[in-house]
Amino acid sequence: MVVMSAFYYQSFLNSRIPQTIKRKKKQHLSNSSSSYSSPIKLELSELEIRVCVNKTCRKQGSRETLEILSSLAPPHVSVISCGCLGKCGSGPNLVFLPQAVFVNHCATPARTAQVLATYMGRGNTDDASKNLAALALRKRAEEELEKGNLSEAEVLLSQAIDLKPSGGLHIIYTTRSSTRLAIGNNLGALEDAKEALALAPHHPQVRFMFH
Repeated sequence: MVVMSAFYYQSFLNSRIPQTIKRKKKQHLSNSSSSYSSPIKLELSELEIRVCVNKTCRKQGSRETLEILSSLAPPHVSVISCGCLGKCGSGPNLVFLPQAVFVNHCATPARTAQVLATYMGRGNTDDASKNLAALALRKRAEEELEKGNLSEAEVLLSQAIDLKPSGGLHIIYTTRSSTRLAIGNNLGALEDAKEALALAPHHPQVRFMFH
């Protein structure tokens, strides 16, 4: 990844923002969810979140922020790393495109999940908490898979699915599909693969299962 200066990154950022949005003043999401509670109306393919992983933000935990967003974002939302976004003392910083909405202080999983939930029009705390709980279960399942405990992993993944998280569900179904296939539950694996495909037909990890 090429790390750009704030000036050159802003020039690059401007080139990605539609003219109607360029004319608007930059928006900043405050720590209060009430200030950005309205769902964003955009074409699904346009949504993108960029997380600064430059030196200062990286020290403030932006790599973890990037991982959480990548795990919780719906499949139609692209999450990538980027260079400096400015406001280095207020990181980790991220920006929502194409609206050019900048967010500061995304240093904790709870804050990150809440910002994402609000961005997707689900600003209630329960939704963010449920997504984090499902992610924690998936991480525990992955640890069990590394140990070879397939049955324990399947149980944890099933618990995560039962929470009905609004983000990352396609990844959970994909992981449980692979787990069930390893166990020998071919029918269950196929059903999970179909669920994942229905949720994220263009996601690389999902499409790989059908090749």
